[in-house]
This record gives sequence, C-alpha cells and structure tokens, in this order.
Amino acid sequence: MSGPTAAACAEQTLCIDHSVVAWEPSWPVIDEILATRKARLALSLWNLVEIGAATDKSQRERRLAFLEKFNPLWTVERVDVLRQEVEGFLWKDVYGIEPREPLVFTPHLSVVDSYHAGADTRLGLTRGNGSLGLISTGWSS
Repeated sequence: MSGPTAAACAEQTLCIDHSVVAWEPSWPVIDEILATRKARLALSLWNLVEIGAATDKSQRERRLAFLEKFNPLWTVERVDVLRQEVEGFLWKDVYGIEPREPLVFTPHLSVVDSYHAGADTRLGLTRGNGSLGLISTGWSS
C-alpha cells in the first residue's frame, strides 16, 4: 500500500470534524484554504458515517458535493497506524531491518477499507475522478 506518509502531509493536511462539515457558514473559509492549495483535505471513515447518518438526503448530497470537489485524502484509522508503528519497531529492533514509514494518508478509500475488510476489501469506493460514490451506492461501515 502506498501513499503519503505522516511526514509528507503533516504541514499541509486539513482534517475537519463533522461539526465543521455540518455548519455550512464555515464552508467559504474551508473553500478558500483548499482552493489556494494552502492545505489538502483529509477525511476519515467517520466523516462518511456522520454524513450518511443525516436523514435529509439533500443535506447529504450537498455535504458530499462540497467535500468531493477537493479530491480528499483518506485518513487511516488510529489503531491501524499504531499497528504499523509496532510492526516498524519490530522490524527495526528485532530484525535489524529499516521499516517503511507508517501510512497515515492515502488517496484511495479502498486502502483504508482494506485495514478493516482484509480480503473482502471493496475496490473502487472512490470514483476514477476522485469523487465519492459512497452514500448513494449503499456503502456502510
């Protein structure tokens, strides 16, 4: 699995809480930050769960449309990052082999899904153009 590591994205990644996504008056500020490429948006599975939990379909569609225009990175869940760090410690301190940096961000939602689904990973969770085809296609955690 490849993609940006923590070191590559730490200074330029914007992770936002659902409360920010849910408060539409905050969108112009987010839009300005991301449009000027001061940062790259990174979303987590929880962003999708919270968007999908909205009962108002038009609200879900607006939120997804707003977020998907930024071609977001996907954040690997904390426990999975910790597992990679333990694995790296073992490679280095037990086997004397320099480990790879933990994968923290990836452009592909399927990579994040692979940590949870293993062999049942769903490929193509993000459309070829980077947009999210998730809520409308029945994706759920």
